[in-house]
Amino acid sequence: MVRCLLVLALAIAGCDPVTKPCSSTGRDAQVPPIAALPAPIAEMRAQIAAAAADCDFDRLEQLALPGEFHYDYDVDGDHQLHPADFWRKKEAAGEKLLLTMVEALRAPYRVVMAADGKTPLTYIWPGDDQSAGMSAFYRAGGLGGWHLFLAANGDWAGFDYGD
Repeated sequence: MVRCLLVLALAIAGCDPVTKPCSSTGRDAQVPPIAALPAPIAEMRAQIAAAAADCDFDRLEQLALPGEFHYDYDVDGDHQLHPADFWRKKEAAGEKLLLTMVEALRAPYRVVMAADGKTPLTYIWPGDDQSAGMSAFYRAGGLGGWHLFLAANGDWAGFDYGD
């Protein structure tokens, strides 16, 4: 009875309680520190990993939407879905997208530079698919071509499938 009242109170307050675990349930949200990352990139990386590990789809969408965010949403004709709805649908179908986010952010990264060769444009996880630093999840094919992109200003720029 108390659980039902709590869920009802959360729903009335506009909260979306996680009623079912996602692929990253129980996963440690900590990502290894990388001293070379600019503060805005390091902060966003940590926030995405924490939200993904907590199965917090709504927080992930909040982190994604302030900037120009791109995500692979048209795989199944789902181009009308917001990112959180798309990720929920894929997780419900058994795709481990939130675990993939956490694991990608633990992997080595690469930086795409501007034409001047000095100005960083985008930070991409994972950066090198052959790196010895990849987790067992990744080496077993867990990321399956997904990449997470952060713009140089710290905005979450995308989570896409492919190169």
